[in-house]
Amino acid sequence: MSDVQWMVLIISQIKSLQMEELKIEIFLEIIHDLNRVDWKALALLFAQPNFSRLKQICFSISADEGVDPKLGEELIRLKLPACDARGILSFL
Repeated sequence: MSDVQWMVLIISQIKSLQMEELKIEIFLEIIHDLNRVDWKALALLFAQPNFSRLKQICFSISADEGVDPKLGEELIRLKLPACDARGILSFL
């Protein structure tokens, strides 16, 4: 399992109907690390009823020197358009 595949695995196990906030911390050695995330699977998860109360999905992006975390933010917004349209994506 790659170092980013944990996201789908762990998030898919959340069964709470009351969750309002989710924080995901990511460290990028290179910006292309984000391409290893199964964004389609995450988007499908966030569209399920147990995530309908989400008010915020906060991504905390840390990166090696020379990697612009803002590029990660842009990529995540493109990969999770429904969450972005709901206004629930935030970035640290």
